[in-house]
Amino acid sequence: MYHLSPRKKKVIFVTVLLLLMFIFVEACCFFLLHFHHRRPSFVKLSVEQKQLIPLIVSGKSTRLRYSQTLGWEPRPGFSDATYQYNRHGARSQYDYTQECSVEKMRVLCFGDSYTHCDEVGNDETWQFEITKLFPQYEIINFGVSGYGLDQAYLRYVQKKDIYRGAKVVVIGYMTENINRSENVFRPFYQTNTKIPLAKPRFQLINDELVLCKNPLSLVDYNLLVTKPLPTLSKLGQNDFFYMNCYQRGLLDVLPSVRLLKTRWHTRQFEFYHSSSLDLLCRIFQKFHREVKKYGAMPVIVIFPNIYDIKNLPQGKYYQPLLSRLDKLQYKYIDIAEAFRDVENPRKYFLQAHYNNLGNRIVAEAIAKFIERSIK
Repeated sequence: MYHLSPRKKKVIFVTVLLLLMFIFVEACCFFLLHFHHRRPSFVKLSVEQKQLIPLIVSGKSTRLRYSQTLGWEPRPGFSDATYQYNRHGARSQYDYTQECSVEKMRVLCFGDSYTHCDEVGNDETWQFEITKLFPQYEIINFGVSGYGLDQAYLRYVQKKDIYRGAKVVVIGYMTENINRSENVFRPFYQTNTKIPLAKPRFQLINDELVLCKNPLSLVDYNLLVTKPLPTLSKLGQNDFFYMNCYQRGLLDVLPSVRLLKTRWHTRQFEFYHSSSLDLLCRIFQKFHREVKKYGAMPVIVIFPNIYDIKNLPQGKYYQPLLSRLDKLQYKYIDIAEAFRDVENPRKYFLQAHYNNLGNRIVAEAIAKFIERSIK
């Protein structure tokens, strides 16, 4: 009968023990993966996005159209059951006079969908609600769905002289928008977006704010649909989300590898990390200086989404931004405080944006803030 030597027995024992430990670790990692959300990485354009691109860039049949300077913008004169824009692309059925009348106080508003007031009609926006509270206000809404602060600033530069004499310029900012400042091609950041377009962005290079212009021309969009890979690679060069997306590899069969990569990947996308906050605040500073140079009072409005309001008792994850704004001594209003005591936040939202009831709360808070600030 064959007998194993003590040395071989020890080798077999250690091997089996290591194998069991390996299986145990992999099983634990497999279990832990269920508690780690991995940000979906862009793989390719969806069929719907490929259909939307020619419609948007042609500017003929959608609410938004291509803009070489801004990425996209509302189509002037567009009108449907919910949204109406005047000939300058402001959200209004009416054309305002170039000069403000002496009876009115003109306010220009720039920002993303929370400034634009997505999902509600023109007469349900917070701008319209303010004019009901204070008829002497003339509030012109230049907000645009999907905008980052960088695009809002560039739109301000483009539109500020169309309607002159503004006393106040509202710089609208929703708490999630910090990520849009590091994004060039929207699907890299939001894979299911219905705005599958590219945009300009700013970069901090040697402590200087440098504009990287919109990388896609109308011709490029045709190539994006027909031969996407070279164009996507070009787009990704200055896009944080493309450069840091989750890349699958051969070792991804192991739960431990997937867990480690997921944790690293999650840390890369933490909101308000120092470099993204530095960039965001420099854009705020540029915007703020430009408005003051124009002779108006800049008012920064921080819009919370429904999750911000629900999580108020646990604190504000965007507090680092508020601290920076305090240090800069900028006038700002955090709209989350207006919702602090509501019992059911869902009551004030449609899908992702405020309903008319929510916009009334926003309007009252902004109007009171402006009234206090101009005295």
